[in-house]
Amino acid sequence: MLLVPGGDTDEDFAAQRVLVEAIRAIRVEGEEPFGEIASMVTTGADALVYYAADEVAQMTGMQPLAVRAFFLLNGFGESVRADRLLEAAGVIAAGNERVRELREALETARGAFMGPRYARFLIEMNFAAGDDRARPAIDALLSAAREHCGEDVYLTGVAMSSYDIGAAFEGDLAKVNLITFFAILLIVAASFRSLPLPLLIVFVIEGAIWITMGISRLQGAPIFFMSYLICVSIQMGATIDYGILLSDQYRSLRRAGESSRKALAEAVRRAMPTILTSGVILTTAGAIIGVRCSVYYISAIGLLLSRGAAVSVALVLTLLPALLALGDRFIAGGDSIVQ
Repeated sequence: MLLVPGGDTDEDFAAQRVLVEAIRAIRVEGEEPFGEIASMVTTGADALVYYAADEVAQMTGMQPLAVRAFFLLNGFGESVRADRLLEAAGVIAAGNERVRELREALETARGAFMGPRYARFLIEMNFAAGDDRARPAIDALLSAAREHCGEDVYLTGVAMSSYDIGAAFEGDLAKVNLITFFAILLIVAASFRSLPLPLLIVFVIEGAIWITMGISRLQGAPIFFMSYLICVSIQMGATIDYGILLSDQYRSLRRAGESSRKALAEAVRRAMPTILTSGVILTTAGAIIGVRCSVYYISAIGLLLSRGAAVSVALVLTLLPALLALGDRFIAGGDSIVQ
């Protein structure tokens, strides 16, 4: 549904007709994105036709002289628009059944397509809301509406809701990722009282998130934007502990005098039971929700969390130890490092 500024003057309706033609001329990849357009200038077009006195006399069977007198009395001039003619005819022909029916049809059309400030267009879209072509089609529709009717236009409907969600998602995604990243980085940095180690841990978990979402992309599976935002926050907050546990064990062992190789082996041995227990619980719980829940959006959150937990566990137990070894001199610190 498209709303544009509009009144009931001939100039307003002329602008609406131009807009209808502009919408019908839109093409996306060579196809027409929009089908039927219902508006006052299309569905209600008969009410906007001008009639001369002689035409009215011929249609109604009235005397031409009487019709001309009627025109003169109402200030219509040589011709009058059908809707205005019906309004005036209702006064002198209140008991006429045909006039009453026409006036009711006119009021229905006005109620559907005309408001105090805006004119309404009901537009059929030929593309599904999730179609990749829907976004450029809506862009073209809004551009045409603003070009012919100014900036004060509104568009709503399923396709527009998906369009708005997509536009908001890009900004929200960046904000959520940045806030989550820096908030957890600061918390972990305050715990370890250093920056290199928290950077490694956050990098690994962020990598797990990218892999998790990348798998969905490779599978061609759609990701509902709320599912993505929720899973990013939960996966980062819940699985960051795995990296903290392993890294803390490694740093303690290094500062106790163990070599890097032995410290890594012992840290993994100590942390693995806890990491696997927590990871398997989160993976299993998410999988059960994803498989058994009949609500798509909740099911999607469960499946993403299940996959994310499994990927985080795998990276913490494989990639993180390698990064700890590479960044050993920044992590162990002090004079206790044993080469």
